[in-house]
Amino acid sequence: MKYNTVYIPVFLSESVDHKLVKEVCAGLEEEGVPYDCKQISVEKFSFTSLQVSILLGNENNIAIFHENLPHRPYLIARKQNGRKAGQNAARLVKGQPLFHEEE
Repeated sequence: MKYNTVYIPVFLSESVDHKLVKEVCAGLEEEGVPYDCKQISVEKFSFTSLQVSILLGNENNIAIFHENLPHRPYLIARKQNGRKAGQNAARLVKGQPLFHEEE
């Protein structure tokens, strides 16, 4: 855990679709929460002082983790809802109500 950093880390798998990365980051930007994208192995998955991390998996899965529930995702989103996933990760940090995923 790194408590001297203030951003949501977005961990990318090697084969993640870059359009998905842009959508998730756009959602974080719209909510005004800083983020940092890193291509890193799952073993080095970590949290910052904001206590929320995003993992974009090999099959373009979006998993949002909270530090208080580190072993399973707090939210899972489909790749069609990348922007909403980014917004929800930011809203989780800010303690605001989350958006429902569109069908």
